[in-house]
Amino acid sequence: MPTQKTVSLLCCALAFVVFPVAAQPPQAKTGKLSGKLHDQRRMAASNVTIILLDATGTTRDMTVTDSAGAFEFARLSAGEYGLETSSTVYGAVPKQSITIKNQAVKVNLIIPDAGPSPVDERSTARIHVEEHAQTAKLVRSVKAIYPESAKRHLSQGAVQLQTFIGGNGSVMAARVINTDIDPDLAKAAIDAVKQFRYRPTVIDGNPVEVISQLTVFFNASR
Repeated sequence: MPTQKTVSLLCCALAFVVFPVAAQPPQAKTGKLSGKLHDQRRMAASNVTIILLDATGTTRDMTVTDSAGAFEFARLSAGEYGLETSSTVYGAVPKQSITIKNQAVKVNLIIPDAGPSPVDERSTARIHVEEHAQTAKLVRSVKAIYPESAKRHLSQGAVQLQTFIGGNGSVMAARVINTDIDPDLAKAAIDAVKQFRYRPTVIDGNPVEVISQLTVFFNASR
């Protein structure tokens, strides 16, 4: 017959039994955000950078509108997002707040002919750095993939980008300077450059944001 001391020890042991908890499955990335961008004359606005922001206002992704003004972000988790535009030709669409709930969301936007861009207004502490000087700080680069559509049309050339580099060395935004370039080439350039990383630029011991330029070359003969 168990003694009172034995029963007490058994109760203490049971009190510390840990039952395994089933791991929560990762959140499915089944949401998609797509849309079209037109100017005030209802003409397709191509080569405009579309910036996707997360709930904290940090750049999550970016792309460029194609010749029809279309853009798309796929494989998005459910959540709150912001959408901004940046262009060297047009103004800026007011920031759009969008909720994704693992479904496809489509938006149609009208971009003004002129006006300040949120990318330009977000920081007053940026400094301008020449392309060669900023390239020297590159610590990770990604080769741009030549689009098959551009190859078929023998489309080639240099995509000139204005880049906005954050204090941590990541690319916050990039927009096309030579907007007459093939939009497929521009999108391929942005897809690569958004993955670049640089050594932070530091002034007086503090990292600062940088505006620079970058050129991505596409040669159909290669």
